[in-house]
Amino acid sequence: MMSGSTGKIQHCINLIIQYSDKAVWISKLCRDHNFSASEKVVGIALCHYFNTKTGDAWPSISRLEEDAGTSRRTVIRALKKLEQAGYLKAQRARGRGQSNLYAFCHAGEEKSDSRAPEVAPNSLPEHRCSDKEDQKSVPK
Repeated sequence: MMSGSTGKIQHCINLIIQYSDKAVWISKLCRDHNFSASEKVVGIALCHYFNTKTGDAWPSISRLEEDAGTSRRTVIRALKKLEQAGYLKAQRARGRGQSNLYAFCHAGEEKSDSRAPEVAPNSLPEHRCSDKEDQKSVPK
């Protein structure tokens, strides 16, 4: 997955990502029925670390394990599945104590056959906090 001799990971997208891109990525992952709840939590934990200027993240497996509250094995399995599904690209670190490098891929860019629907940042229904409004819409 390396591009040229620079040692940098080949990105799925332009280097700059927006926070709304992260929100769409998380939304799509949450709706993807090919992932378990634990695997989704690992993906969400990783998404927190994607740098918006470079599209890269490099948290350690231990950091993701702690953040997601899962086992090391679950983190490794989830990262492999996320890469295979096109949510990210990974460059494996060589040597003990080195973190892998992960590159952000726009949700759906690498994965066109997903059962998860495409979600635009402003297309999610607005959440209402008023119980009175909710009660009006519920038939009695």
